[in-house]
Parts: sequence; C-alpha cells; structure tokens
Amino acid sequence: DASDANKVKVDGPHYRVGQLPVSLVADVGNAGAGELTASCHGKRVGNVPVSVKEKEPQRYSINFEGPQPDIYTLSVLWSNEHVPGSPFKLNLVPPNASKVKVDGPHYKVGQLPVNLSTDVSDAGAGDLTASCNGKKVGNVPVSIEEKEPLLHSINFEGPQTDIYTLSVLWSGEHIPGSPFEMNLVPPLASKVKVNGPHYQVGQLPVNLVAGVGDAG
Repeated sequence: DASDANKVKVDGPHYRVGQLPVSLVADVGNAGAGELTASCHGKRVGNVPVSVKEKEPQRYSINFEGPQPDIYTLSVLWSNEHVPGSPFKLNLVPPNASKVKVDGPHYKVGQLPVNLSTDVSDAGAGDLTASCNGKKVGNVPVSIEEKEPLLHSINFEGPQTDIYTLSVLWSGEHIPGSPFEMNLVPPLASKVKVNGPHYQVGQLPVNLVAGVGDAG
C-alpha cells in the first residue's frame, strides 16, 4: 500500500506542557508501507536522542528524556512526512506564574461579560485555573479555552452587576495582577451626589463638586 502519514495515530502524553520523560505510542497499521522516524530539539539544550522501537507489529513506542527542563520540539515522521500533530511543541520546564502574560479588559470598572487572554509560553509546565466571586452573587462560573497552543481565553459573565474578584492561577500560584478586582456596575445617574450652586440663575463662574462613589 502507498505510504500515508496522515493515517498514523499517535497516542500518549504529547502534551503542550508537562514533565520529562516523554513517551508516545504510534500506530501505523493503516498508514501503508513506510518507516517511522523521530527527532527532538530543545530550545536551550539542542538535539536530544529519541528512541523509536517496534513493540508489536505496526505499533511503535517513541521516548526521549532531555537532560534538563526546556522547551522541546518533537518531530515524528512516516516516510519523511510529518504525522498528524507533528512537530509537537512540549513545554517541559518548571512552572513560573510570574511569566504568564495577560491581555484583555482586566479593568477596575467596566461591563459584563469579561474576557481575558493569557500567554503561558514562557511560564513552564503548569495548569491554568481561574475562579470568580461576586460581592453579592457569590461564586461565578469561569470558562478557560485553549485558543492556540499555550494561548488561553478566560471568560465569565456574572448574573448581575456586582463587584467581582477574578483569581487566575498557574500551578496554584497567582499570575501577575491576580486577583483582579473589577467593579462591574453600570453608571447610575441617580446615585451621583452634587454639591454646589446648582441654581437656575446665578453668577459666573460656576463650580460644582460631584461624588460618584456609589454610581458604579
């Protein structure tokens, strides 16, 4: 049969973020005639040996253990063509929450819903979690979606206007700016307090003082 790298099935912890060593299993049963090869390169350590062994007919194990934590690129090829998902980007470094980058309206005052983006590409191995609590409404569900490798979106929409606290953690540690305090209360003109000469007829110049502390 003709070789077809797209038919190779790879199973195992080919995670974006994780720990050494790395082990995968490749099933080439439907991929036709060919040869399975693999190579690995660390961002800092350079090339790393990869073991490819046929454990049973048409099933191979792929293993490597880098000399130290690093960001590795693992290429798996069938007859010199990349298999699905290859090259795999593996972030095998200790977690560092301070390296998580946050972009989005993590404003002090604003409107619901709330959307943030996080980039964990430099933050090492870890797990991104988030929780939100409203001063009046209590706990609010938060969704985390991986939009691209190592790039996540964090979203929540509280049931009503409130003062919310959003905590975003990387491997249990707060990322920069977390917890975010957000006053998601719409402006209420009736709550604005005005002191001064708010007369119908008077003299120039006119000076007033407005307190908006309760106005959202």
